[in-house]
Amino acid sequence: MAVEKAYLEVLKGAGEGTKVEAHFNPQSLQITYRSSGPDGSQQTEKKAPTQGAAKQPTGNVTEISMDLLFDTTQTGKDVRDTTIKIADMLQAGIRSGQKSADVPQVRFHWGTFIFEGNVTSVSETIDFFSEQGVSLRSTVKLSMTEVKEQRGNPAAFVGSGGGRRRNRSFCQCWCVGWAERRCRILSRCQSERRC
Repeated sequence: MAVEKAYLEVLKGAGEGTKVEAHFNPQSLQITYRSSGPDGSQQTEKKAPTQGAAKQPTGNVTEISMDLLFDTTQTGKDVRDTTIKIADMLQAGIRSGQKSADVPQVRFHWGTFIFEGNVTSVSETIDFFSEQGVSLRSTVKLSMTEVKEQRGNPAAFVGSGGGRRRNRSFCQCWCVGWAERRCRILSRCQSERRC
């Protein structure tokens, strides 16, 4: 049985379709779940700060981080030719010098683990060089934050009279985070205009 390699792929935005396969799969993935929302207010009462309204979690954020190892010692090619593509996923245009305002949406895929989001941090350590000074081995520390599709308003209906149907953008949002099979069912529903 062949070993499945982890890869990163740009789904949307600048560089769409760019795919970088890891030379070695990560040893571990760190997943962080945290709540998000507005901070509570600070009130000063006779020179002693007191907490006004408590922090109210209104959402959540999921982040992953990992180390990816790239090695080109057998080919002798510069390993940075591969790793710069990952840096380009942070903000498109790093290679060309013309940065784009369009932040790429990236998928990390390894076996049954799939994560879609924005690359928030890339740190590269080059630790092996050829005698001619060509970089041959690199470890890339990568962090990503999940991107959630903007959901439509469930109360938004289009049409008139008794034959009301849901807004198409609302139906599309339910594909996010669901199994591929469910997405296909909803996509079929959209094409038949049942949404």
